[in-house]
Amino acid sequence: MALTKTKTKREVPVELLDECFLYEQSTGELYWKERPLKHFCSEHQQKIWNKRFSGKRAGSIHGRYRVVCVNGVRMFEHRIVLALYLGVWPSAETDHINRNGHDNRLNNLRVVDRGTNCSNREFRRSKLGVTGVKQDGQKFITRKQVNGIRVYLGTFDSIKEAKLAYDAFNGRNG
Repeated sequence: MALTKTKTKREVPVELLDECFLYEQSTGELYWKERPLKHFCSEHQQKIWNKRFSGKRAGSIHGRYRVVCVNGVRMFEHRIVLALYLGVWPSAETDHINRNGHDNRLNNLRVVDRGTNCSNREFRRSKLGVTGVKQDGQKFITRKQVNGIRVYLGTFDSIKEAKLAYDAFNGRNG
C-alpha cells in the first residue's frame, strides 16, 4: 500500500480561494461566491451548492477563530484573508493586532514570527491580581518576559513596590 501525502492548509491554491470567496473589507468577513462548474462533479451539484451557500457568510466559529473548509481542507479565515490580499499564503503566523480573533479586517492582521505573536496576548494575572508579580514567602518577586527571555526585576517587601517596579520597567521598555 502506497503512502500518500496528506493535505496541508497550504495545498489549497490561492487562485481557488479567489474563485470561492468575496472579502468584505469594512467588516473583515468572507462570503461565498457563486462557484463555477469546474469545482463540482456535476451541474446538479453546482446548482444545489450555489443555491444553498452563494452570498452567505463562509465558515463557522471554532474556539477563538472562524474556520472555513474548502475541498475538505479546514483553514482559519484570517489566513485566507491574508492569502487573498497577498496573492500567496502567509509565510509565518498571522497576528490579530487588537487580539480579537474574529476581527479579520486587513488593518487588524499582520504576518509575524512566533515570538511577536506570543507577545501580543492578553496578560495572565497572577494569583495576587497584579501582573508580573508573584509571592515567594514574605517577599514579592517581579519579572517580565521580553523577546522570549525572562527578565528578573527584583524582590520587594510589598506588592506595591513590586508593582511600581513592573510598571516602571514597562514604561522604559514598553
